[in-house]
Amino acid sequence: DTHPVFLHAHRIRASFALQGGDLASAERELRVAVSGFEKADPSGVNLAIARSELAAVRMRQGHRDDARALLSPALPVLRQALLPTEVSRAAAEVVATAAGFGQS
Repeated sequence: DTHPVFLHAHRIRASFALQGGDLASAERELRVAVSGFEKADPSGVNLAIARSELAAVRMRQGHRDDARALLSPALPVLRQALLPTEVSRAAAEVVATAAGFGQS
């Protein structure tokens, strides 16, 4: 259950849930992924990506403060590890802008 492959599967299920408009299921799946990545690699890019995806869901649910709290530790990791045009970072930057963070 805590192997990164399974944690990525939770991210994929969250993506499908979002496509179907099921924000609650997406949030649940991403919380499992975040929790697992926190245990497996607390400073890694996979955790930062999962947090940024959860932040996007929380923004869509109207919880800007939660989104900001999730993005705060994720953005520096993403900005250091990924190019600005990489899909996960680009999506995180869009959420960051909506949540009131500046881009860099």
